[in-house]
This record gives sequence, C-alpha cells and structure tokens, in this order.
Amino acid sequence: MTDGHYANAWDRRLKATNPRHLVISGVVSHMTGCHRKLTTVAREMMATTDVMLYLVRGHRKS
Repeated sequence: MTDGHYANAWDRRLKATNPRHLVISGVVSHMTGCHRKLTTVAREMMATTDVMLYLVRGHRKS
C-alpha cells in the first residue's frame, strides 16, 4: 500500500454520495479481516502445539 493508494481511496470516499455508509463498511471489512487473521494464527498455533505434543509423546513411548 502506497500513500497514493490511500489518497485515491480518500478521494473516492469524498465523492461518494453516502460517505458514512462507506466508512462503516470499511471499518466492518477491516474488523473482519483482523478476525480472519487471528483465526488463521490461532489455527497455526494449535497445529504447532499438536505436533509438539505428538513428538513429545512419541519420544516418551520409545
């Protein structure tokens, strides 16, 4: 993302007939994106923990 990209997005917002709706939808999409990222990170952490536990259990058995 460059400064130009943000400037263009801001220009489009100013030209919109209902800027409030645009801002709200932008915030919602941003929050959804953050939630998706957190979910992905949580999944990866759980998978890593499962693998580590499996390895530890495997070493204990052998």
